[in-house]
Amino acid sequence: AASQPLDVVEPPPPAPVPWGRLIRDGQPAIDLMPRELKEASDVMNEYTLGRSKKDGGDTHVDIPIKVADSKINLKVSSLHCRIWCQAAPGGGPKQRMEVFIEDLSANGTWINYPDAKLTKHQRRILHSGDEILLVDPSRNSGKKCEDCNFTFIDKQNKVTSSTGGGESSGAGAGVRRIENFYDIREVIGKGQCGTVHRAIERKSGKEWAVKTIQIKASNFGMGGSSMTTQDLAKEADMMRKTKHAHIISLEEIFETPDTIYLVMELVSGGDLLDRILDKGSYK
Repeated sequence: AASQPLDVVEPPPPAPVPWGRLIRDGQPAIDLMPRELKEASDVMNEYTLGRSKKDGGDTHVDIPIKVADSKINLKVSSLHCRIWCQAAPGGGPKQRMEVFIEDLSANGTWINYPDAKLTKHQRRILHSGDEILLVDPSRNSGKKCEDCNFTFIDKQNKVTSSTGGGESSGAGAGVRRIENFYDIREVIGKGQCGTVHRAIERKSGKEWAVKTIQIKASNFGMGGSSMTTQDLAKEADMMRKTKHAHIISLEEIFETPDTIYLVMELVSGGDLLDRILDKGSYK
């Protein structure tokens, strides 16, 4: 007898998993689930946070906030901040996503209090383990409002531990991140050595130039060998100690495993190293 063809049963599609999570003390965790790409935008998975309405009709935000203390509750704006994903630069088969937060409020949003305060329309990259405060503790008798205090956990990008012992979803204590100290703005220059952004120092409001160098994409060594972040950081530290009226001053250095950030005096005219590399030599 002729064999009957077997019906092919397609496996069910995998269930969606959260890309992030917001945690508050004493309350259930809030899972941030995948969402469709916004029209004509590279913004994905956007979530908004804001003060809950009295009538309970909270369709104006994705995550409504309600504080029992009415005075503190009013310090949360109806649309306070938003969190979203964007594809990180570089592309490739394993495209990494970066998470951003932007303040939309009248009173500001704190990240890792008291390190960084975002004012209206300021944004920064959000890292796993970052603490988000919607109300300044100084306006609440020095206490952090539990209903307005979130810890963000990144469920998609695992972070390499600084101790070399595998991977971790936490940020790690004592990690100095450039976003905590500087508001990185528009690109003001590009060259063989990296990209330069205008930046605002959060504490003083002073303008600086921040040069971002991707170590893996760059080759600064002799004979085809590449410098590591540690090698480049040593060179940069020597530059930082060099003070001269005709030399652009290097203020400070931030490092990650594959990137180095140089905070420099902001001047016009471009980068001398890039000019030499482009021109070849000066006589």
